[in-house]
Amino acid sequence: MRASMRSFGNASFNHGNTTRHHFNRPLHQTDMLSDDQEAVLRRVIDALERSGVPYFITGSVAGAFHGAIRETHDADIAFDATHVVLPRMLAEEFGASAYVDVPEDGMRQFNIIDDASSYKIDFWPIGRTPFERAQFERRIRHAAFDRDAWFASIEDLILSKLRWHAQSGSELQWRDLTLLRDLHRDTLDYAYLDHWA
Repeated sequence: MRASMRSFGNASFNHGNTTRHHFNRPLHQTDMLSDDQEAVLRRVIDALERSGVPYFITGSVAGAFHGAIRETHDADIAFDATHVVLPRMLAEEFGASAYVDVPEDGMRQFNIIDDASSYKIDFWPIGRTPFERAQFERRIRHAAFDRDAWFASIEDLILSKLRWHAQSGSELQWRDLTLLRDLHRDTLDYAYLDHWA
């Protein structure tokens, strides 16, 4: 993976405060989400905020937040793996209006599929490794969808997409991460990227 990471440049760069980034546009009513999809995501964010479960939005929705907007049919949310009650809590929150894949064999990835819009949100339990814990420390609080929400930092989003590309060979992931790199080239924390790549 380091061979791929070298293509991002070899500058020595560290801002210190990792929340200092230049965002290309507010994430609200973007072309990538319909009104129904946005309503589902707002409902999930509100439930997470009330619960106090640490989380952050990642994947293509976070990519749009950081300026790389493209069409997507789902959303990805990472959450603290120690909160094993989250799937059942969300099942109670949505009731019959959505399918919630509640894990029966311990904590694992699960999803919600809204019945009306068929919009799917994947939930990823993380926090077990040093890198995953670092992602929580670097997550960004920002206004989106008429409320405040947590998002993956630009560096962690690039690293996640780099890992997905390495595992799957997905050219879409590679296009996403190179676009994000180009948009934020002058403000990326290259020391952090090199450390975790």
